[in-house]
Amino acid sequence: MHDYGKIYDKAGNIAVKIFFFGWMGTLTYWVFSVSPHPWDISIIIPLMLVWFFGTVFALLFGFIPALLANIVFGGLFTALAYIQHKIAK
Repeated sequence: MHDYGKIYDKAGNIAVKIFFFGWMGTLTYWVFSVSPHPWDISIIIPLMLVWFFGTVFALLFGFIPALLANIVFGGLFTALAYIQHKIAK
């Protein structure tokens, strides 16, 4: 017989990974679309930090805690980029 518990666990892990990296891609796209100068070093470095620490956090603690941490820190960096864009206008 099939062990459906393992199948569901594997499918859940794949879904969380897709969601995690989808979130990271969306965050990157949103920051680049909001920024008047998307290749400015003040935008690139926070995004690199979010991607790096998000991936390290995911490898150490799993994807769900990493997703939650990235929503918090990624949202913070995105909000800062948005505020910087609004002030620059």
